[in-house]
Amino acid sequence: MQRHDKLGEDEDKNEDTKGFKTMAIKSSSNARKGWVSSWVSPFRIVIIVFVLVGFVSIMITFLPLKKKKDEQIDQLPRNVQLLMDESIDPCTDFYQYACGTWIKNMTLPNDRSRYTRSFNAIQDANDAIFHDIVNEKWPLLSELYLSCMDTNMIDVLGSQPLKKDLIAIENAPDKASLFQVVGELSSRSSASFLIDTGIFADEKNTTIYSLHVSQGGLTLPDQEYYTNDTRFSLFKPDLTTFITKLLTLSEWNSSVDDAVQDIIQFEIELANCSMKKELLRDPLLTYNPQTNINTTNPLLLGHFFVGAGIPLTKESTVIIATPSYLKLVENLVNKTPLEKLKTFFAYQYISSVASSLSTPYRDAVFELFGRKIQGQATPRPRQKQCLARVDAYLGELLSRYYIQTTFKLEALTLIKSLVSDLIDAFQTRLEQASWMDKETRSAAVTKLHKMTALLGYPVERREYPNLALANDKHFSNVQQLIHYHHLRAVSKLGTAVNPMEWMMDAHEVNAYYSPMANQIVFPAGILQPPFFDPAVNPAQNYGAIGMVIGHEITHGFDDQGRNFDGSGNMHPWWTNSTATKFNSRARCISNQYSSMVVRNDTSGELLGHVNGAFTLGEDIADIGGLRIAFEAYKEHLFPSKMTLAMEKLFFLSYAQSWCTKATDQSIKAHDVHPPPKQRVNGAIMNNEEFARIFVCPNTALLNPQEKCNI
Repeated sequence: MQRHDKLGEDEDKNEDTKGFKTMAIKSSSNARKGWVSSWVSPFRIVIIVFVLVGFVSIMITFLPLKKKKDEQIDQLPRNVQLLMDESIDPCTDFYQYACGTWIKNMTLPNDRSRYTRSFNAIQDANDAIFHDIVNEKWPLLSELYLSCMDTNMIDVLGSQPLKKDLIAIENAPDKASLFQVVGELSSRSSASFLIDTGIFADEKNTTIYSLHVSQGGLTLPDQEYYTNDTRFSLFKPDLTTFITKLLTLSEWNSSVDDAVQDIIQFEIELANCSMKKELLRDPLLTYNPQTNINTTNPLLLGHFFVGAGIPLTKESTVIIATPSYLKLVENLVNKTPLEKLKTFFAYQYISSVASSLSTPYRDAVFELFGRKIQGQATPRPRQKQCLARVDAYLGELLSRYYIQTTFKLEALTLIKSLVSDLIDAFQTRLEQASWMDKETRSAAVTKLHKMTALLGYPVERREYPNLALANDKHFSNVQQLIHYHHLRAVSKLGTAVNPMEWMMDAHEVNAYYSPMANQIVFPAGILQPPFFDPAVNPAQNYGAIGMVIGHEITHGFDDQGRNFDGSGNMHPWWTNSTATKFNSRARCISNQYSSMVVRNDTSGELLGHVNGAFTLGEDIADIGGLRIAFEAYKEHLFPSKMTLAMEKLFFLSYAQSWCTKATDQSIKAHDVHPPPKQRVNGAIMNNEEFARIFVCPNTALLNPQEKCNI
């Protein structure tokens, strides 16, 4: 741990002297006058004293004062202290204060684009367990893993596994037949082709599973990569190389150079048809039920779903997220020549399965997605890739053995207590929200009471019939498993929703809130150190997993979740006046986060700004989650037993859950969550209790006069 002499520097801070106090001395003119008036010895002594005092004063002005040691920090667990950089003012950059020494000492592995102290450390430990499990020859798990590890066989096959499917695309006599071919391919590959589809609860009738459709079809992460000229110019050369390699390796029957340009131009047109990612967050805007899709979108939906084996009639309702996209792209495919569509679909299919093919294919995937987009220096070791493959396709089965191996049932009792404490604290906050009118507040409390929680692992087990995996047939294994998941999803269409179904596997180091189930879910994977440990000080559990619980609860009332009632159905339950006040508070948060500068941790190079409109839901959940976690902790401990050291430990445990080392590219490509520094500091700067505990002056960066809260 780096030594720092004084944490509470702001207590003695003087704006004019920038934190240094000078000694009060007489002016040199007065001293000189006294010295000239008399040469009597006592006066000479006085003069010498004044000169010395002046010299010392000047030295003090230019030398830093020794800072007072923070006694509370010395009382914290040693493993907490070792991560901190106490030379940083916590009121200026709490993330760096909490994580600075860890960041300084942590070397980002070459095979990672980011490494978070909590999530990735747990995942590394889980991988060791997974490795033992797959080597114990458990059915399905073992075959998939061993076939993935057999790179010699995969390399010998080269592009051979693609041939039959590429011939089917090439031989399609017309567009209707072509869309049926790619529809069938979508049922056994990860190719979305031109649309993204999913089967989940109808937002306005959450008891029934419905088919949902949204925009898709892009290689790069989102629409802005194409529509922003500066960004596209950075990625176009690598995208060109990627497409060229895939078509060349697969021996697609067309002029490769011309095909590459056609594919890129087609993706640009798709991007221009697409909605911005910020708008896709709006659940009201993206709920557009339609029937008779064969009339409105005969190619894009009608023939495609016939090929995919999704049974729809003229009366079947499909919920469209992006109707303008579907209309524009239906026109686009109608005017695009058949041969160009075949080439585009062939590329999309090859791209979707490339990671299951030979080394040259996998290298091409890494160069674009790993190195260029995420800034990763080298691919992950093959063993790690194959464990991830088992996790992706047989995660539920893997979780069964994982739970048997690692999870301690007694942990559930404490987690249930924590959840209860956080819900109580959230209810208190609702009852104290003076900006809400009585009608809306009452409805909010009702929704909170209806919220359910799934903890640890699912009770129901999944069946895996008719799967015949082999140790030496990796491509076939993956296609079988994708097709299995496809058939399982399609079988739900139109049936009753199972409220106990998990959307996440039990070993995952994550958590979620489902608005259409009004349900918070915390898998066993996240219920372990450093997020949760029954043996540590309660401040650490409330600051880490407690904040996560509060975060997920708050999602039920963020800018998306607030549109769903206690039963999960989407309909307005806010009065107009309270909704207006909510929107005003949400704008405060969005504007505040959009003003946050993102820089390289080492060089300070400007990387951009947080997209506050895109991260709004997560920002609301972070701010609210931290606030109610601290309130729950105070109630748990009783104010009379609270010490300043424990209060500081709470906030440090929160921040240290997010200590992260990341490449610049990974930070720039952040998802709906802000980068870790902005995520931690954003929640901190809107928390009055933090400012009190760390004695932050009113001028401090993390103690703004206007705090944003919902």
